Amino acid sequence: MSWRIERVWGDASGLHGALPPERAERVVRILEIAQPCVVLGSSQDGAVIDHERAAACGVSVARRRSGGGVVWMAPGDQCWLDIWLPAGDSLWVDDVVRGAFWAGEAWATAAASIGVVGAQVHTGGLARSPLADLVCFAGRGPGEVFAGEQKLTGISQRRTRDWVRLQTMAYRVWEPERLVEVLALTERRRTELSAELKDTVLPLGAPDVIADAVMGCLP
Repeated sequence: MSWRIERVWGDASGLHGALPPERAERVVRILEIAQPCVVLGSSQDGAVIDHERAAACGVSVARRRSGGGVVWMAPGDQCWLDIWLPAGDSLWVDDVVRGAFWAGEAWATAAASIGVVGAQVHTGGLARSPLADLVCFAGRGPGEVFAGEQKLTGISQRRTRDWVRLQTMAYRVWEPERLVEVLALTERRRTELSAELKDTVLPLGAPDVIADAVMGCLP
């Protein structure tokens, strides 16, 4: 079965709130954002953001419908692919833990094809910690891709009776101080947190190259 590819540009809030495809078919949306944004998890307290500081830095604040910590996004900084799968598709897996493994395998294979050594899919459950509860890319979730301790690909799921939406993302560049700058922290804690996050992510390179590689590895 083939995939329909859509390229969508807009603000992060609108892209996160996007409606499902009109037809019941496999769809990959390549999403590009218009301005820097910090995205909160669905149940995350908005007080973790210094909203005045974010506004002064030209950073918008959005909220996604899946859980987890904050995610930093900026134009050209990441490859963001939303994968939509209709109910009844052969790739649909009812088990939430196992449901993203196939997407993670596609990302891991794509990463290997562009030179990443040792890319592996996390096949366990959600691994939580205070740091991961604050910053999404500091944690481990089912189907996410790692090289050693560094995360390559973050994956979140949103399910209804009719669709599963896998939001997948990898960074071109990882500069945690840009995220930390707009969190509601003391200057000392900002410095500490930037250092803690520095090596948590392995950037993959140019978004278009990554997107092409992933789409070439989808089942």
